[in-house]
Amino acid sequence: MVMRFPWPILIALLAGFLTAGRAWAAPSFTAEIEPGEVPLGDFATLKLVFTDLGDVPTPSPPEVPNATVTFRSRGEHHSIVNFSRSSSVIYQYAVTPKAQGVLKIPAITVEVEGKRYASQPLELRVGASRDLSRIGVLRLSSPRSEVYVGETFPLEIRFLFRAMPAQQAPPTLNLEGFLKGRQRSENLAPEAINGVNHGVVRWSMAVTAVKPGEFDIGPAELQTLYRFETGRGFFGGIEQRQLTFTSDPLHLRVLSPPAAGRPASFEGAVGRFQTRLTVSSTNVAVGDPITVRVAVTGTGNFDALRLPELPAGSVFQSYPGTNSFAEADPLGLTGTKTFELVLVPEQAGMQTLHWPVWSSWDPTDRKYFTEEPRPLRIQVR
Repeated sequence: MVMRFPWPILIALLAGFLTAGRAWAAPSFTAEIEPGEVPLGDFATLKLVFTDLGDVPTPSPPEVPNATVTFRSRGEHHSIVNFSRSSSVIYQYAVTPKAQGVLKIPAITVEVEGKRYASQPLELRVGASRDLSRIGVLRLSSPRSEVYVGETFPLEIRFLFRAMPAQQAPPTLNLEGFLKGRQRSENLAPEAINGVNHGVVRWSMAVTAVKPGEFDIGPAELQTLYRFETGRGFFGGIEQRQLTFTSDPLHLRVLSPPAAGRPASFEGAVGRFQTRLTVSSTNVAVGDPITVRVAVTGTGNFDALRLPELPAGSVFQSYPGTNSFAEADPLGLTGTKTFELVLVPEQAGMQTLHWPVWSSWDPTDRKYFTEEPRPLRIQVR
């Protein structure tokens, strides 16, 4: 004989089962550490799991002797087992040991809605630090160890790796006393270190010294994510690790261009430059505008180049114009800066334009250079 129940009764019975199932799941708080063993310099993940305790506020990082604990993420997990519904809030923290040995994580006590919950104490085994040199090397370099205030020069960061990371962020670098300009990255041909080929990524940047003194640039740091095969578990698996590669710092001495022999026309331009002056016409009437172009080509700090004022007593009235820069390399260390302005002659006759006069400090030859462009003769009617 088969018993048949009306649908309302069946729904009520099912609701009763679900209610009973929910009653079986008691609220809890647990803590776990993964993995249980790490090399010095790596971190383990501490998970705080709050089950059926509602939306628990983010707990403060626990104090762990000989380790740094930082918050990483918050997540939720929902499940139904044997008609029992469970919801968990999971907070994850990175535990970074400071020394080898056994790291003891004490029991953690929290209070939720007036009731206290405590986890079990945990242990993390910390072995010898991972030999990052067997994975990759980060190098920071400059073409010279001595530069001048106002000089723009290239810095280079190279990451040489035996195994390519799954992810990486651009390197970071302390540049106190310097201004950072353009930057680019590129993959280079492999290089051999002790007979082993390494892939190469290079970051190049233009920097400008802004004050004299002794400075340590860097060290440069590169944050990477690697995936390693692990033997844990029946089938093994993949373990993700964040590895930080650090270069040696770079010591630079920054000098001011010398006062001895400094030309009166020097206004801080540092580099090697050549000037070319052209005008739109050399035969005009009084009051007719003339377009003047001053092209400065070379290598150095183009941002510091300024067009000199017209010499005193000039028979020309000047009006502001524009300037542009055409770089000849990706970092803008070489190229041509062009100034364009309008001059209006105010006096008839054969006029000679002795302008502009440029002075710069050549950091390679270590001497001042003054260039007076060829005078332009303009017939003014």
